[in-house]
Amino acid sequence: MNAVGHRDLECRFDHREVCERNHSAKERSLISRRLVWLAKRKVSQLSNCPIWGTPAMVDKSGDLTLVNSVSAGGEYQVTGTALAVLPQLEPPARARVTTWLVNQRRLGESCPRIDSEFLTKVELLPPLRVQDRLDRVLLWRESLGDRVGQKFRFAGTQDKETAYNKASLRAWTESVDFGEGAWLLTQQVKLDLLNFYSPAYEVSLKGWLRLEELRSRFVRSSQAFVAMWFHSDTALAYSDGIEPAIVNCGYTPLRIDKKEHSNKIDDEIVAEIRRSRFLVADFTSEPDRARGGVYFEAGLALGLNLPVIWTCRKDLLSQVHFDTRQFNHIDWKEPSELRDRLCNRIKAVLGEYQGSTVEAR
Repeated sequence: MNAVGHRDLECRFDHREVCERNHSAKERSLISRRLVWLAKRKVSQLSNCPIWGTPAMVDKSGDLTLVNSVSAGGEYQVTGTALAVLPQLEPPARARVTTWLVNQRRLGESCPRIDSEFLTKVELLPPLRVQDRLDRVLLWRESLGDRVGQKFRFAGTQDKETAYNKASLRAWTESVDFGEGAWLLTQQVKLDLLNFYSPAYEVSLKGWLRLEELRSRFVRSSQAFVAMWFHSDTALAYSDGIEPAIVNCGYTPLRIDKKEHSNKIDDEIVAEIRRSRFLVADFTSEPDRARGGVYFEAGLALGLNLPVIWTCRKDLLSQVHFDTRQFNHIDWKEPSELRDRLCNRIKAVLGEYQGSTVEAR
């Protein structure tokens, strides 16, 4: 984009304001301080998002490029080799990369990293279903802190709000352009999940109930199911890493090999995953011998819409199958590192356990 285009963008919205709107109050404070620091360094500048070519704040640090782009849903990092590949992707592939970035941030990774290895497999990422894209319209507004009756504009006067909403909605709903985002809003109005008061929208009563339904898919229990290789090589990873991290967040870890039962093991696994609030899947294994049970249990949890936290010892991460490597793994070297990073991830994704009843599934 030329200088005139950048000035036009600045007339519509201040990118620093946009960057902050996508985060909690605590995160906004941290981002504000970081932006001041970047301004003092005089290295952060208005440039183009490598994924979409839209205006973004860009900071170069060695081989890594740090980008803050509304069209990509927020901050991300790109390696030098990946930077050359991104512009060559077709729009649907760019949209799937953006969905991956949004999902990583929802899992607690504030600045996901895109490298060339990830991009070689991006075509294997499954596209979102239409139902998921519709639900993400509501999740998008929830992420921005909308309250009951709060309105937002997507069309009409081209100001900071509408420019931000167009770019942000595209990122959250895997849309390749603003037209797809507008279509999704129209369908939500037809489904009575949004109200439309030209030129503004608001989440309807039915929409808020749908959000509650989406949230209620999660079991409100204190149990955390642990899927891992049960072996002496991973004993310390559990006792000094996974177990204390879960306990320190107020949850109760469950390893199926430590539970006494008289049922068929597969049935017991399914039952306990259904009773759990989330699942920790550690893919550490013998070299070239993947633990099929861990993949099965993580996949089951995903199918039940339970949060899955992915971990693997760093030297074995390259052997994790790509279908799951797309998720943001905690790559650890020592159990103490696993403990600290897992604890932080649990707090970011789920928060500390506050206590509630278990819902039937």
